[in-house]
Amino acid sequence: MRLLALAAMSWLSLQAAPAPAAEPGCAGAAAARPQVLEAMGRWYQALRTDDPAAFAAETTPDFKAFDGGGVYPGASLSAAVKAAHATGKIFTWSMDDPQVRIDCHSAWVTYVNHGAVTTAAGTKPVVWLESAVLVLQDGRWRLAFFHSSPASPAG
Repeated sequence: MRLLALAAMSWLSLQAAPAPAAEPGCAGAAAARPQVLEAMGRWYQALRTDDPAAFAAETTPDFKAFDGGGVYPGASLSAAVKAAHATGKIFTWSMDDPQVRIDCHSAWVTYVNHGAVTTAAGTKPVVWLESAVLVLQDGRWRLAFFHSSPASPAG
């Protein structure tokens, strides 16, 4: 029982701990924020334009996404968006108020996506809560993970 109590206290102390400072030698981490957001923008552009080569350039080989209740490994998210475009769906995406946390070789981005889905029936505004994890590989930021959930309607 004592071990369980110690484990719980350790977990709670980690949850309340302030964000760690960048490691020594990572002084440029805060300056990387624009590069991280630019990588996110290029990734969205690849999805908008059905460009699988650009999508691959902006993601890691082991990229995974959780979106719309599904799991999309590798390029399967790009293929799913392309298939939706083929049916006439148009997605409008935004990255409103992105919060970026960076350490030496990884970044975590959270934001609200005020967007829309347009079909032949019209345009439906949609709000998604999204996050992404990027890693620095060969001097470039690439998405390793993406998650999107529809926001709950205001009640």
